[in-house]
Amino acid sequence: MFFVSCATHAPMSEMVMYTPKKVISEDKKNEVIKYYSKFSFGVSAQTDFLDYSALREYANKKGHQGPIYDYDGSTITGGLVPIFLFDKNDEFAFSLTTGFLFGVDATIKLYENYYLTGGYTAFGGGQVILQKRVLNTYSKGASVGVFFDYLYQATDGNCSYVCLGPGYDDIFYVHVVGLRGNFLATEAEKNRSFLSLNSKVGYLFETQTPYLSLGVTLGAY
Repeated sequence: MFFVSCATHAPMSEMVMYTPKKVISEDKKNEVIKYYSKFSFGVSAQTDFLDYSALREYANKKGHQGPIYDYDGSTITGGLVPIFLFDKNDEFAFSLTTGFLFGVDATIKLYENYYLTGGYTAFGGGQVILQKRVLNTYSKGASVGVFFDYLYQATDGNCSYVCLGPGYDDIFYVHVVGLRGNFLATEAEKNRSFLSLNSKVGYLFETQTPYLSLGVTLGAY
């Protein structure tokens, strides 16, 4: 059975958790100021690792049929990521992922250091993240939380190489819950570049198997 799927994208609207950042002023030498970014931009990649032998077994039991194909056990999505933030605001942001696939997400501040993120990835699925910011310094930021994902899967009966959109034999979703962490590193100076890393470890209900996801984004804010 040939599965067609992609990972959920990295939800970069969560950059709002680390707003404002403290940077070195460009006008006055060595003066530290609070900097609110109105727009950020990055390049991201996200990879999910799944037990596809267990997925094939589950799909067969549920009547989802397609030609047998040995999958490599991981999926990937990513692309260019514009991130929309707002001046003097640390409560809301949204971002888009454009590239091989399309994704959209938004993050809102719930209370003090607690944030809620929701996102959808075309041919990838959806995600909800509840997290707490545990670190926010000049050059670093971090959060920990819980997540719930539903992941897109499809059996492919007619595609010779890659198909997107209609044409799949069957489409179904699987569901994952688990723990998630995010780490942000910045220059904290005139160079406003950043590196964002995220990881998810969870449990896939339908196949009763572990789930792992890793992501990285490089950009400037």
